[in-house]
Amino acid sequence: MKATGRVATAGGLDTLAIPVAKGTLARFFVASLLGLIACVFMLAGAGSKERPVIRAVLRGIGAIGVPFCGLSALYAGRRLFDPTPGLVLDAEGIIDRSNLIGAGRVRWDEIREIRVTQSVRQKFLTVIVSDPEKFIQRGNPMRRKAAAANHRMAESPVNITARTLKIPFDQLVAKTSEYYQRYGTRR
Repeated sequence: MKATGRVATAGGLDTLAIPVAKGTLARFFVASLLGLIACVFMLAGAGSKERPVIRAVLRGIGAIGVPFCGLSALYAGRRLFDPTPGLVLDAEGIIDRSNLIGAGRVRWDEIREIRVTQSVRQKFLTVIVSDPEKFIQRGNPMRRKAAAANHRMAESPVNITARTLKIPFDQLVAKTSEYYQRYGTRR
């Protein structure tokens, strides 16, 4: 199976569509379901013979975990059957749908720099944008908080990992750089 595909769009633009890594999504889905089950047990009174403080902590974790794991499972389950590519590179810019907080469309003229950053053991393609606040304010409250956290940690609300895409990280960096040089430097 091909990891990436070039597509000629109606406008004749050169487009590279990179699909999501379905295996990674499937593992995330299963982990989310297991987490959801564990949190439901915590809420339902697992550890009811424990001291009241421990019981309260377990129920608190369950109360926070149920919506988080539930939403994660819903996202992963829906995304498993969604044929939409995780990342698209074209003459206009990048369309990031690589994860739950993907940035969406980022035009080349909004990009100041593309760099590689690392957090713990995971590498990210960090897209430095000229107006970070515009990208932080996109989407629902959860996405906005995550984008703001990304901006604080990596100097940009737009961070893409190859872990969720069907492309090796080095190739992701090379292809994105190639498109940025071809289309982004024409400003």
